[in-house]
Amino acid sequence: MHIVAMSEVNMDNQSSATMNLEQLQQLISSQVQQHTTPLHNQVRDLENTNQQLRTLVSQLQVGQNIGQQYNNELGGRVKAAKPKTYNGSIASDPDVWWFQFNQYSDIAGVPINTRAKLAATYLEGKAATWWRNLVMQTVDHNADNITWQAFQNELINMFKPVNSKKIARDKLAVLK
Repeated sequence: MHIVAMSEVNMDNQSSATMNLEQLQQLISSQVQQHTTPLHNQVRDLENTNQQLRTLVSQLQVGQNIGQQYNNELGGRVKAAKPKTYNGSIASDPDVWWFQFNQYSDIAGVPINTRAKLAATYLEGKAATWWRNLVMQTVDHNADNITWQAFQNELINMFKPVNSKKIARDKLAVLK
């Protein structure tokens, strides 16, 4: 009898160990699922957002291509008048010349990084001398070091009359 009882106890222990193992596996499985479900949801949301962003980028590229096509067609038909030269005389306003040159450059499609050097080819007299001195002040005396914005600022600072508002008012008063 004792042997039968021991055998039954061993079977009970194995059965409860098996149940405990199965319960443990179920517990682990439910815990893994509980923790991974939000991550799967986040991944799905990120994939949806990524797809939306790809669609937007694609739409922007199409819009840019259409705009570029239009500009190419327009550029082929419209020719801008070349700007006049600028000599830096007191009677000439650097703001007006710069504005006209900038419009020409925009229509002609001149890249910003080459505008200063191109504009310099339209300078003569005092303005050409000013440009030469500006280039000589740069590192390696290289005109490529002068940005379009710096060109504009320096040109206007150099040639805009200090009392331009007073001169404009005086000219207006003379017209009356």
